[in-house]
Amino acid sequence: MTRWARIGIRVARLHSETFTGGIWLLPQLLIGPALGGRLWAAISAYLKTRQQTRAVLVSLMLNYVAALILSYLVKWAYAGSAGHELIRKRPS
Repeated sequence: MTRWARIGIRVARLHSETFTGGIWLLPQLLIGPALGGRLWAAISAYLKTRQQTRAVLVSLMLNYVAALILSYLVKWAYAGSAGHELIRKRPS
């Protein structure tokens, strides 16, 4: 769920830089993450129907992949230069 909330945050940032407000902002913030979640679930559905894998196991493995992607984004991609310094320096 948190990975698709990031899509909503990006849409909000895009709109905040281009204009303030707008009637289409709220529907985009609601529909964007829903579509992203549907695409993420489609991976599990495809593997179940075409490759005959267990849906529960694939979903658990995809949760692990999503946690790794989120960890990478929080530590490196979304952190600014100050964030990199704080992560690399450990208190002694």
